[in-house]
Amino acid sequence: MKIQYIVAGMVITLAILFLLSPRFRRNEKELTLLEASFFERLKLYQSENNEENKNALEIAAREYFSKTGLKGQKLEDKINEVFN
Repeated sequence: MKIQYIVAGMVITLAILFLLSPRFRRNEKELTLLEASFFERLKLYQSENNEENKNALEIAAREYFSKTGLKGQKLEDKINEVFN
């Protein structure tokens, strides 16, 4: 195989990655923000265990875990695991 084919293949691969990276990066940023929000709510709930913090944590957990791909019973199990 000629070196020109290898170089052309590498350049095409890098161009495709460069063009598709903003889409994946946006999803990663959203997930990172949800994760940070979830852990901040978790710390607040652990320091002050009251109903308001529990509701806020449940909402943050539901948003974060649903964004990671959990659905249905697995989502509910994971949220219950957070509170136990």
